[in-house]
Amino acid sequence: MISILKIFLIPICFFGWFKDNRSEAEKTFDQVLSQGINLIQKKYNLEILGSGGGMPDGFIHNFNISFKHYGVLPIEKARGLLVNVTTDFLQVVNSNPKIRNYLYTFPFKGEDISLMILIKSSDGDDLEDPFLGSMCQCRGSIRYETLKYLKTNLFPKTIKQTSETYDEAVQILKEQ
Repeated sequence: MISILKIFLIPICFFGWFKDNRSEAEKTFDQVLSQGINLIQKKYNLEILGSGGGMPDGFIHNFNISFKHYGVLPIEKARGLLVNVTTDFLQVVNSNPKIRNYLYTFPFKGEDISLMILIKSSDGDDLEDPFLGSMCQCRGSIRYETLKYLKTNLFPKTIKQTSETYDEAVQILKEQ
């Protein structure tokens, strides 16, 4: 009797654990996020650090993505990289008809994406002031930082910070 129960219960338990209980919105979010990340990794040679987003009411309010870039970047090239990555990711989101019903606003804009790029040397070492160490775009504002890594702290100390709006960065790039 026990053997018969095992024969039925084990497959039921095993296959039941693999059932995807996510909503269609969550599945679509993950598909579009993966599609955008894959495009950006290949096009810009960036390494993914993490990703996520916000769907507090069942609608997609934002995407959050962090990347790592290898090689020193002056602020002018960093600006171009950040704006181009944001633009390409927005293109992936806004051109996908399946996700439109789940977006809080359409079309998605730069301020709907939080993007962070950590900058390392070509060898993978931490870059410190005066070299740009990180840049991020969040809620329509871009911040560029030079950093100092301290042995006593888990997180680096910001030495210099420069900021501009996403729209200002786009305008600067158009004028170049």
